[in-house]
Amino acid sequence: MAFLLVLLQAGLHVGVLPVGFTLFLLTDSTRRMPSGEPRPVTVGVWYPARAVAAPRLTYREYFSLSPETGGRELDELVVFLTSHGAQADAVKEWLGAPMLAARDAPAAGGRFPLVLLAQGNGQTLRDQAPLAEYLAR
Repeated sequence: MAFLLVLLQAGLHVGVLPVGFTLFLLTDSTRRMPSGEPRPVTVGVWYPARAVAAPRLTYREYFSLSPETGGRELDELVVFLTSHGAQADAVKEWLGAPMLAARDAPAAGGRFPLVLLAQGNGQTLRDQAPLAEYLAR
């Protein structure tokens, strides 16, 4: 998120294309969960889209993409923000504000560069969402 703020402060402009988002729920059979099940892998793809009528995702909706931890992590984020002085109503409004991407929007025609983002340090797909949306646009 800090990297995105640096880009914007450097004078880079948001692109003109709408943004689509799709999700792939895969498994990694070479790595196992403690239960013995293959490790789940969530892959998000943001891409330039055609004009869409679909509603744009909210940051809150990005939390629902990880049903096993999404609700708990969302609650923890709200507690963290409000315990550091953010007003609960402002946090609720921010989480419900539309972002750039619309779920499963039709892709724009043409050729575009491929950018791969690999999160680390405990980050998740939603942590990369603002940067990925910006780059896709």
